Amino acid sequence: MPEHHDVLIVEDDAAIRDVFNEVLRGAGHGVSLARNGAEAMNLLRDGHAPCVIVADLLMPVLDGWGLAAELVKVSRTASIPLVILSAQPSSGPQDIPSGARARLTKPISIAALLEIVEQHCAASDRTGAGRPMADRKRS
Repeated sequence: MPEHHDVLIVEDDAAIRDVFNEVLRGAGHGVSLARNGAEAMNLLRDGHAPCVIVADLLMPVLDGWGLAAELVKVSRTASIPLVILSAQPSSGPQDIPSGARARLTKPISIAALLEIVEQHCAASDRTGAGRPMADRKRS
């Protein structure tokens, strides 16, 4: 089982949020949930530091495009990898918000979700990001 990492899921569909939550927790990850980009930004402003953010592209209040734009405005959140989910097939780079590291098309397989999360969380191990503050090594 992987080392504990925190993942932020930003999805307006409760059923998808619940499945992602269950799968990621079952794989040993900590999970925080937000219904839209505004809720996600509130969590991040309160000090949440996930190793990756997995966010739907189309949501009410603040969508994936807006979330990506907000993340880059704050130095502490600008380096958090953002993975975008969309039910619409991609037609090119214009379908990915600036700053997003990857784009996955729904329905996403459980294996693909775990792979992308583990890929980004493993990269964060070098910096200590995405792990609870108590678990981070002191320098």
